[in-house]
Amino acid sequence: MRREQFYRMRHQAFCVEHGYWAVRDDGLETDCYDEHSVPVLVFDGDDLVGGSRMVLSRPLPIEEAVQLSECFAGAGEISRTVLVPKYRHSAGAFRTIIRSTVNIAVEYRLPWIVALLEPSLARYIERYGIILGSLGPMIEHKGWRRPYGAVTAQCLAASCV
Repeated sequence: MRREQFYRMRHQAFCVEHGYWAVRDDGLETDCYDEHSVPVLVFDGDDLVGGSRMVLSRPLPIEEAVQLSECFAGAGEISRTVLVPKYRHSAGAFRTIIRSTVNIAVEYRLPWIVALLEPSLARYIERYGIILGSLGPMIEHKGWRRPYGAVTAQCLAASCV
């Protein structure tokens, strides 16, 4: 049930609002990576306010756009991060998603976390003390984005987690 709520939230944000993917009759935004991922869900009481996922196995979604070095063989990818409109400017909700995602990376012993991010979002994440390394040039993928990587242990030690 909770995963379905997350898929509905993703559909609203990514299909309806942003038009990244086609609107679906079932109202669920899912892909083949969901079965190999751990959802990160943030609640305010009983209300789902946001979420993300940590994709655990390769190929990772980022690899559809960027070729990763073999040194990232044990990496996990954070993707499909979304907040409901009421919480989109809530630093606390976003911070909780990041913290929870890092905890999943630690739990699964992932040495690296990778993501395809808009530069403004990367700067926002770095304000929490997470050091993001560029893994390549800017690319067009649902807007201009850059691939980034972070060392899981450093993320855990950062001020936000």
